[in-house]
Amino acid sequence: MDKTVYEARKCTCSEQAQLLPIERKLERYNSVICYECDSCAKKVEITPLGSIGVLITVGTFAIGIIAYLQLSGVGQPDFIDYMIVLFCIICIAGVTVPQLLKHNRYPLMPSKDAIELPPEENSSRHILAKPISFIEGFGFLLGLIAPIIFIACFLGLAALIGYINFTYFQ
Repeated sequence: MDKTVYEARKCTCSEQAQLLPIERKLERYNSVICYECDSCAKKVEITPLGSIGVLITVGTFAIGIIAYLQLSGVGQPDFIDYMIVLFCIICIAGVTVPQLLKHNRYPLMPSKDAIELPPEENSSRHILAKPISFIEGFGFLLGLIAPIIFIACFLGLAALIGYINFTYFQ
């Protein structure tokens, strides 16, 4: 994995204080960039916008499936069914909104210099290190669209295999 480049963010302690990136950690499904303030030594962990976009899209699909299973079917849905769907919506919002608020609270500093972080030690063992870095590099919109593109490619490949199987091997 190559070196990654990140810009400094504005700290809330003073007007000139900067949050400088010190480390990038790979988690199971995303990465977290750790920042440290140059004046007050505050440490902040911020998830890239691309990963937040993926989480929102996948969470929306999961909520859609749960809502379909709970609210469709025989009979009228009752109060418990609506509460289950509402609970799932609150859980997804509770995970994504704080991560988005960190981007608003600590905005990027308009600077010409970007800081390079060395690759993480265990990134070579992480099976999704390259796809995570690829999606995070494009930002929030590609993060929203990436799961849809992945599902479309997967279903397209399955349809192609089925077409070949039933056309040429009958």
